[in-house]
This record gives sequence, C-alpha cells and structure tokens, in this order.
Amino acid sequence: MSSQAERLVKRQLREKTARLEAERLLEEKSLELFEANQALEETLRIQRKALDTYQTVMTALADVVLGLRGNHQSNIHSLLETAGQLTGAHCGCYALTDEDRLVTEKIFWMPEGTPDSIDENCLAQVLLQIPSTEGFSFLRFDGHSFMAAPILDGELQIGFIIFSFPGESEANELCRAILELIAHAIGVEELKNRTGKEREASEQKYRELFHASVDGIVIHDMRGRVTEASDSAVAMLGYTREALRKLKIPRLFTLDSKDITSVAFRQVKTSGRCRYEAHLMRSDGSTFPAEIVGSLFHINGKPHVHGIIRDVSSRREAQVAAIERERKFRAVFESSLDGIILHDMSGQILDVNSTLARLVDREREEFLKMELCQLYPPDALPVFRTAIKTVRNQGKHRFEIPFLRANGSKFLAEVSCSSFELGNQTLVQGIVRDITEKRRKEEEIRMAKEEAERANKSKSLFLATMSHEIRTPLNGIIGFAELLAAEDLPPNASDSVAMIQRSGDLLLGLITDLLDLSKIESDGLVLSDSDYNLRQTINDILSAQGKVAKEKGIELKANLPNNLPDLVTGDALRVRQVISNLVGNAVKFTEVGSVELILTIRHTKLHFEIVDTGPGFPNEVAELLFENFFQVDQATTKNHGGAGLGLAICRKLVNQMGGSIKASSTPGVGSRFSFNLPLRVPAEESQNLQSGNPLEAFRPVQGVRLLVAEDQKINARLLGLMLDKARIKYDLVNDGQEALEQLATERRYDAVLMDVRMPRMDGLEATRRIRKGEAGDTTSEIPIVAVTANAMDEDHENCVAAGMTHFLSKPIRTELLVDCLVDMGLGHY
Repeated sequence: MSSQAERLVKRQLREKTARLEAERLLEEKSLELFEANQALEETLRIQRKALDTYQTVMTALADVVLGLRGNHQSNIHSLLETAGQLTGAHCGCYALTDEDRLVTEKIFWMPEGTPDSIDENCLAQVLLQIPSTEGFSFLRFDGHSFMAAPILDGELQIGFIIFSFPGESEANELCRAILELIAHAIGVEELKNRTGKEREASEQKYRELFHASVDGIVIHDMRGRVTEASDSAVAMLGYTREALRKLKIPRLFTLDSKDITSVAFRQVKTSGRCRYEAHLMRSDGSTFPAEIVGSLFHINGKPHVHGIIRDVSSRREAQVAAIERERKFRAVFESSLDGIILHDMSGQILDVNSTLARLVDREREEFLKMELCQLYPPDALPVFRTAIKTVRNQGKHRFEIPFLRANGSKFLAEVSCSSFELGNQTLVQGIVRDITEKRRKEEEIRMAKEEAERANKSKSLFLATMSHEIRTPLNGIIGFAELLAAEDLPPNASDSVAMIQRSGDLLLGLITDLLDLSKIESDGLVLSDSDYNLRQTINDILSAQGKVAKEKGIELKANLPNNLPDLVTGDALRVRQVISNLVGNAVKFTEVGSVELILTIRHTKLHFEIVDTGPGFPNEVAELLFENFFQVDQATTKNHGGAGLGLAICRKLVNQMGGSIKASSTPGVGSRFSFNLPLRVPAEESQNLQSGNPLEAFRPVQGVRLLVAEDQKINARLLGLMLDKARIKYDLVNDGQEALEQLATERRYDAVLMDVRMPRMDGLEATRRIRKGEAGDTTSEIPIVAVTANAMDEDHENCVAAGMTHFLSKPIRTELLVDCLVDMGLGHY
C-alpha cells in the first residue's frame, strides 16, 4: 500500500516536475516565438518601408525622366538634382570623357549651402581611381565617400555620374539602383541630344541646299496646293512665300500651258517623274518660259511632288541670237568684198562665198569637190604647206600666195587665216584679197620715188654748183664795196655803198644757206671734229652781233656755266653757224628789250637757250618754223628779209650732230629757242669735268626756299642733304595735308618737292587742291616737282594731270635734281 502510495507520489511528483518543465519550455518557446514574431513584424515593416521608398524613388525618377522638357543642359541638371535628393548626396556631377579619361564636357549639381566638395581637380582624381571595369563604383578619397555610375552609349562608355557623400557613408543597393537608373537616363538624354543635333544639321543642310539652288524649287501635294518654295522660286515668281502657300499649282501657269501641265501631272502620278516646258506667270502678270522637272516622293507617308523650275529665257534668247548671228554671218559672208573660204586642217574645202567664186572663176559646187592645194600653182605649194603648219600651231597666219583661175591665169592674193573650233573639229577661215593691182601701184610708187630722189639729188647738185658759181662775182661786189666804204665819200655815196654791203651780206647769207641745204639733202655735208674753245666762240658771236644790237638799243648778253671746259670736241664751224643763226634771228626780230644766250651742262649734254623779248609767234607754228622756206607772215619777211632757210638748216645741222632743237613762244612777250648737243671733251678735260660735283657747281638764286613733302625719313634726309649741298633753304612736312597747311600759312616758297605716295593725303590730291587755290591764290601756280618711285608713262601722265610741273624718279640722282632746279629757274651752274 505504502509502496503504491510512494510510487503514486513519485509519479505525481515526476508529472508535476514534467509539467513544470513543460510549462517552462512552453514559456521559453512562447517567448522565442514572440520574439521571432516581433522580429518578423519588424522585418516586414522595414521591407514595407523599403518597398514604399523604392516605389517613391521610382515614381520620382519616372516623373523626372518623363517630365524632361528643357534643353540638354537643364535636363541633365534635373536628373543630377533628382539623384542627389533621392540618395542624400552632398553634390554631384556629370562628366563626359574621352578614351584617356580626360573630361570633354561636365555639369555640376551643388545645392545652395553645401560645401564645394567636387571641383575640377577633385573630379580628375576621382576619375583616375574609378576601376576600368564597367559598373557601379564606390570609393573613399580625401575624407569623402564617392559613388560613380558609368554613362553608356550602347555598349560604349562615354562618361560617369559621380556623387559625393558625407564622411564614412556606405553604399547601399538603393543608391546603386538610383545612380544606375540616372546614368541610364542621362545616356538616353545624350543619345537624344546627339540624334537631335544630327537631325537639325541634316535639316539645316537640306534647307541650305533647298534655298541655295539657282533653279526654283516648289513642293506641292497631290491636290496641287503649294506646301514649300525655295528662295529662288520666290524671287523667280515674284510672290511672297506665304502667298505661294495659299496658291494651287495651276494658278502659276499661263492659259496656253494648262494642257501641257495636266499631261505632266498625270505622268508624274503614274511614272513618278515628268519633264516639260511651259510658260509661268509672275505675280505682276509677266510671263517667262521655263523647263520643269517633277518627281514624286512622300512626306509622312503622303505623296507630294518635288518640282524644279529653270528659267530658260536666256537660253531661248541665246537660241534666237544664234539664229540671228548665223543670218548676219551669212549676210556678211556673201556680201564681203574679199573672198572667204572655209576648210578643215586636211585642206578639204567646206564652203566659199560668191566673191571667191568670182575671183577664181568657178562655180561654188566645184569648190566642194576640190582640195585647197588645187587652187595654187605647183611652185606655190611650199608656201601653202607652211601656212597650214603655222595656222595649226599658232591659230592664225597672214601670207601672200598666187591663185589659179579656172582658165589657168594667176592673180596674187593676200590671205589672212584663223582657226576655230566647231564641235569636235578644227576649221580654218581664210580671207582672200586680190592684191595684184595694189602691188602694181606700189611698184609704180617705188619707181616714182626713186625717180624723185634722183631728181632731188640732181637739183641739189645743180643748186650747189650754181651757189658756188655765184660766189665769184659776189666776192667782187662785196670786196669793192668794203674798199669804197673805207674811202672818204660824200654822204649820199656812203649810204649807197652801205646799202650795197648789206645787200651783198644778205645775198651771201642766202647763198650759204642754199649751199648748206643742198649739201645736207644730197648727203654731201661731212662734219669734222676738232677741239675748240666754246666760250671764246660764243663771245666772238656776241661780239659780231653786238654792233647791230647796239644800233637797235637792245641788250645782248650771255650766261655761261663756271664748269664749262676750256676745250670741247666737235665741228666748231657748224656749232658757230647754228648759234650765229639763232642769235642773229633773235637780234633781227627784237626791237626792244634783250637777247640772252644761256648755256648749261646737263649730264653729258650742252644745253643752249636763246631767249628774246621780240614779237613772238603762235605756238601752233613752232614746228613749222623748221620747215624749208617757211615764214610766219609776209610782212615780217618784207621788214626783216630772209628766205626762211636758216632755222631749217639749224635743225638739220643739230640733228646731224646728234642733238635736238625746239622753239616756244608767248606772242607779245618773246621767244625761246633751245637746242642740245653731246658734250665731248678731250681726255684731260673729261677727267676735270667728271671730278666736279653738280651740287657744288650749282649756284642758287638769292633767297630761294623750297617746301619738301616726304613721309619716309630716309628719303627726307637724303633730299635734305642734297639741298644743303646746293645751298638751298627748305622746310620739311610729312604729308600732303601738312603741305597744304604750310603753303597757306607761309606763302613764301619758290617750289614744292612733293612725294606722290604719302599717308593721310597723297601728293596728287594735295597738288590738285593747291591748283584749286585751297592753299591761297598766290600759291596756286607754284612749281610742283613730283618725287616718286613710280616711273611708268602712266604715272608721269597722272602727275601732269594733277598739275605737277616737273618729275623726278627715285632713286634721285644729284645731276637730275640740279637739272630740275635749273629748269625751274632757281639757279644755274
């Protein structure tokens, strides 16, 4: 009993213990289950929160991506800003890179108030540390955390987006997903931007080509409504582009072209292309012919016609002009007084005009069956072959050749040939002129000329002989008259003897002139060289003429240079004759005033001037004075005598001695006869002459002052040194404007040395203004010397036209400058 009870108690105790253990275990499991349940609920809460966050992020990203409407940069900035806000980044940037990781384009996003943690240097360092493998990157640098995602164009990596996070931030999957989505969106934006640019460039190129076309281009739909027109079409038709878009194609054509356009429209609808010509009407009602090419194409799936309009007015006019030219050519071809022949390079005759047919006495049809060589006699064929070769090489040729007539007779012709291209063939046009009669007349003229020359020589020989024979009795008359004049005769007899002497002298002078003229014209005059004292010769001439000058009460003087050599080489007799003749004429025709002989040395020339204050003569007869037997008027001849041979002989003698002579005059004021001769001196005199400096030999007129206008410092310095050596005072200005102002202010200059090319105002313009009186009336006639490096005839003419009186070409030679000063009367040697 007790054992049972004990067993029962023990069993109950075990059960109680087991129950307690079970309760404890249950409590522990319940607690574990509760804790697990709590953990699960927390996990679910976190996951729900993460899902909500992800949905929020995706919604925000979708809203941003779908809402992009700005330009490329603003869209990129919006995407960067969204990524930064969703990830909690401090700042971020977008960087396009090349294959060397060098940044080619970048955009920063940086909220206001955020420390600038990404600058260009930092960006470059981060880019270098991003792994080369594609994909999301996380790195720490310089106390910041950086996350980067690649930007892809297809499979090509073109850049990165990089965001900076504070401190030791850790990367998470959400940030990674956000950045990768943003990088993808930016890649799409880049593609869209590039595609847009390419499309814009393509459209711009098309528009430029469309509007640059010389031909007009019109696009219309299948109802004929104009949808677009090029600039050329607008200009061609005279409508505005807006007005054209309101029109239908038929309105642009004239009534007589309606049927043509209808057929063309049907053709382009069926075959896709048409070409036709019609008349179009401009907005002002005028019309013009046009060639039109139409092509069918589609815009947004709808058929349209692309029409190219070419104005063929010029082509039509050219066709009409070509027909007219052909008509005129044929008219000229047939009406020409010369024969005309067309042939190819092989000598095959293609056409001839009626004149050539008449010259050769053949029918035109006969020529077309002949070759060119059959028109010439056999002995002329070498000339023909040479002519063909020359025309082939040079394109033209002129030659003389005999032609054969049908009856075998010949005529001499002058042929002018020229080649030209017609299609792919080179043809030759020959103009044939019968010169048989011309050559006969030329031969007659030649023979007549030879006969006249023989007669002229006979006349000159006769004249020379007669002049010589007359001298013998004249010698007696003059000699006995001189003896009688020495006797003590009554006044009447003395006057008669004086008249005999003067008449004898006049007759002797006339005979001498006739003899000299005959010798010159018959080539019988021979010059003789000798060394003579020119200064003494001139003094002797003035002494001989001095008696007559003194009787008339006029002053006779000479102005000789200091550097005149003691001896010169030449024909002393002929030089004396020329000077005596000119001085004698001046004394003879001058009643009051003076006669002056001026001698200057210019380079290697002796320059003589005989200046008088006589009655003068019209300048238009200046050249006639040197003709045989010319007299200005008969009254002068009666008063002063003379046969009009003296000046003619002077010119012939001067020319034969290698010089030239001319005359000028102002009626009522006086005359100036000038001539030059080569300066030839003995060897020792030549050395003395060459050693002299023209500037040192120059003697300026007292008080002479020049104005020099020259902008180049070196040239101005050179002119200054030359003028200093010539003992001439001068003032220097830098351009034409300063020259005008200086002349207007000073007005005390004797001449101006004016450079032609200067800044501000050139020499030509300054001269024109001076001549207009802009520098004052008193200086409008001042001598102006052109100083220029331009030495062409045209430059000289421009200077003269502007009003410049003298011309000096650079580089300036001292002797040229001195000659110029002497010409202006500012000094002498």
